[in-house]
Amino acid sequence: MDEEPITLSATEFRLLEVLLERKDRLVTRELLLREVWNIDFDSETSVLDTYISYLRRKIHHDGFARSRREGVGFKLVTWTPGK
Repeated sequence: MDEEPITLSATEFRLLEVLLERKDRLVTRELLLREVWNIDFDSETSVLDTYISYLRRKIHHDGFARSRREGVGFKLVTWTPGK
């Protein structure tokens, strides 16, 4: 596995931090919006999807922030090489 450093913005870092704190568990869109952007209301914003795509491009492994059910949330799953 290549262990090259990556550069993350403060927002990308916070999003990754929240997902890592809850690794292998579904994290709702609402919780991510509240924890990362302080959005505490029902929002139709696409900012979360945008930042998830930024992280997916920077962190290349199959288990990164898989969507469990469309529109519900994201789940950072434990990654095992070769599986």
